[in-house]
Formats: sequence, structure tokens, C-alpha cells
Amino acid sequence: MKKLSLLAALALLLGFLAGCGDDASDAPESASMEDFCGVFLDLAQTAQEQGAEATDADALKLLKDLADKLEDVGTPEDMPEDARDGLQLLIEKIKDLPDDATAEDLANVEKDFSEEDKANQEALQKYLEKCIGELTPSDGASSE
Repeated sequence: MKKLSLLAALALLLGFLAGCGDDASDAPESASMEDFCGVFLDLAQTAQEQGAEATDADALKLLKDLADKLEDVGTPEDMPEDARDGLQLLIEKIKDLPDDATAEDLANVEKDFSEEDKANQEALQKYLEKCIGELTPSDGASSE
């Protein structure tokens, strides 16, 4: 049985973010991009703070907190319906994880996805690319 380390959970989550699809949720559809992407920034900062000392329980709690925050924040108005459907399934799948979930459990979540689910994966992944600028701290320095 594989352990669910914090880094593994985050890596699987990022892969899973691109692997979802289901009916649209009742979550608000008026979140700002800043608020929506901020949920992922908070996740990354918390993971960095916990570092290698994080336990499996810490990683799972972080994922479940992410699902709760995403549900509360909702989605930006410009999020396509297929990407929104993917996000809703992500939230549902994370919330359904058992309290003793492993990395293997998380990796197997996508096993039974339909072709529509897979298409929604791509739509969500494409939409989440908009968050990259939000997730990268800007200090005004040039990368040249």
C-alpha cells in the first residue's frame, strides 16, 4: 500500500484537476479569478509550510479543505460549463475519499471516467492555465 505523502497528494491533485467531469454544481458562478485561483495558492503555501514533516493525514486534510474552499468560492463567470462540471466532480471525489486514503486510492479515482469525463478533464486543465499567473508570486523582477 502506497503512502499518501503531501507532495504525492499535491502531484496527484494537480493531475486529477485535469481529470474530472460531471453535472454542474450549485456552487456560485460569480467568483473572481483572484478568489478562485487564490484557493490553489493557499494550498501551495500550506503544503510548502508543512513540507516533509506532513503526514498522510495532513495531506488528506489539505485536499479535503481544498474541496470545501472550492465549493464555497465557486467558479468565475467565464468558466466553461464542461470545465465547471469537471471541477464539481473533483470536489465530490475528494469529499468521498476515506479518512485513511492512500496515494493509490487517489490515483484510482479516475479509473471509471467516461469519454465525456475525459473531455471535461481537458477543458478544466485548459481553464486552470489561467491561474498560473495567480499562482506565481510577482515581485516585479524580470526573468531575463
